[in-house]
Amino acid sequence: GTILLVSVSASAERHRKLEELLRPHINPVVMKEKYNISEVEFFSVLGHATSWLYNAYTAVSDFGCNTCRSTFNYLLSTNTGVLLTVGTFVGEEYCIIKGIADSNVCMGAVKEMAPVVVDSLLKHYLDPDFLCPMIHLCSASYQNLDLQTYINDTLRDKPAKEDPVPTGRKTYKLAHITDVHVDFDYAPGSEADCLEPVCCQNIYGPPKRNDTSAGYWGSLKYKCDLPSYTVLQGLDFLKSLEPDMIVWTGDSIRHTIWKQSSQENINATLWIGQELKKRFNSSETQIFPIDGNHECFPVDNFDYSPNSTAGDPIKVAFSEDWKEWIGEDAAAQVRKQVFYSTYNEKYNIRLIALDTNTCQSGNFFLLENPTDPAGMLEWLKGELQDAEDKGQFAYIIGHIPSASCMYQWAARYEALVDRYSYTIRGQFFGHTHSDQFQVFYAMNDSSKPVGTQFIAPSMTTYVNKHPSIRIFEVDADTGIPVKIRQYRLNMTKANSLGAVDQLTWDEAYDTSIDYNLTHLAHGSMHSLRNQIRDDPSGVGQKFVDNFYTQHRVYYNSTRLYCQMLATDREQNACINGQSIDQQTVGLLEKLSGPWFERIKKHMEEVYA
Repeated sequence: GTILLVSVSASAERHRKLEELLRPHINPVVMKEKYNISEVEFFSVLGHATSWLYNAYTAVSDFGCNTCRSTFNYLLSTNTGVLLTVGTFVGEEYCIIKGIADSNVCMGAVKEMAPVVVDSLLKHYLDPDFLCPMIHLCSASYQNLDLQTYINDTLRDKPAKEDPVPTGRKTYKLAHITDVHVDFDYAPGSEADCLEPVCCQNIYGPPKRNDTSAGYWGSLKYKCDLPSYTVLQGLDFLKSLEPDMIVWTGDSIRHTIWKQSSQENINATLWIGQELKKRFNSSETQIFPIDGNHECFPVDNFDYSPNSTAGDPIKVAFSEDWKEWIGEDAAAQVRKQVFYSTYNEKYNIRLIALDTNTCQSGNFFLLENPTDPAGMLEWLKGELQDAEDKGQFAYIIGHIPSASCMYQWAARYEALVDRYSYTIRGQFFGHTHSDQFQVFYAMNDSSKPVGTQFIAPSMTTYVNKHPSIRIFEVDADTGIPVKIRQYRLNMTKANSLGAVDQLTWDEAYDTSIDYNLTHLAHGSMHSLRNQIRDDPSGVGQKFVDNFYTQHRVYYNSTRLYCQMLATDREQNACINGQSIDQQTVGLLEKLSGPWFERIKKHMEEVYA
């Protein structure tokens, strides 16, 4: 009883505050004439909603569904400033009451959120079809999509096939470059240890100490990206390796996210694209690019709502620039949605490029609706089914690995990898800047490997990484990678040479020699994962050194073993010994809620 009284009292107090915020901005005449509700009804519905938020509502009300819908339709029609005020208030209260964080963190975080965050939250939570059923004033308009049902449905028709085995008859070279993060303002001799997230530019002045002077070719220890002339050296070296295909998985622009523009971000990708075109004839070497999270402006944020425009500058620019490599049809897909698929007839490869901003936890546009943004997973399933039907090998490329994605997306992607494990012959990702891999296991048998994501190290040095370029040798008969030759630029050695004409990139390792692998199929990578755990001073130490691109003291082998799983919840469950369902989710996934769909019966009633 005491708890209920406190809850009711708090609810009433917050309702009075909300009324004070809104009353100066409402127009009772418009409210009545256009929305058929009175001022009293409007605030009564808001009071009911506030009570619900504090778990102090009663199921019986003097107003019905139409009044509720009219209230929130009117509220959504008010000017942006009013909605921003309401959104900030609701966001703070929701965050505090639901225990997402303490009051100071909630209020500070919500106030700092960009307008896109509040706008997306309002479109989600103030949608009358969503909110009125939630506060028990209307029947349900939406229903949550059950993850396990999706997994069961996806796996129901999985064919019983033995894993393919490379023949070893003939191979071709597939290169992978990622996370270039070129900095056109990099300045040798400038301060490398500044107070900003990115240093090594003239604006930070001369070095405070000799050991904080930005090196000529790049800076290893500090927060600096790669100078453009070092990038060119890397592309020259890539040309000398004579790859048959190249995958390029995004993040071209430097990390100066607080002082960028959309055009600057686009230009970095276009510049690298032009330099690749100077070095590779598209009729001989096909290049497959995709965007990263830093191509977006602001960083991480990409709008997939139905109202977003197909004329987005990123889509237009990349469509035109990549057309020479991926073809007219795929370029048209890029212009529409960024993600695309194309076919390489010579090697029977269906190349599927995913825009992983659809899954990442920094994309605040997903607060409006996290459910399969742009329908990409549904599209992916169709592409994989078509490849299976035609006997094609599928390669999936993207920027953000599934373990760095929101769980609802990652688990569904994991189910697709399981279902089409015979067809998918390679997954190539970046983003982490580290040299690593993650093994996928069957959804109904955690001991059976069904896929591997190969995550390539970055070309940028950010932070404390030697620039890296990767070459896969691929079995031509099966499309399965059989070997990785990993190359690095030793930045310490390069800087000691100064401004020489040509740098030497060293072969860091060969998986057939350093890891004793005959091929890189699912079973081999599963075995390597176990060896890294079981032999920490041998194979484990080699892997850690390669992970960091330089020698590091080996750390907890069980933790490293767990981090080679395909989703963050699986990784955390492996580390802490609890179930997947007991793992927490990130703030954005909490705020956006579960995936949902509109109930068909409701649609028929609305549009009848």
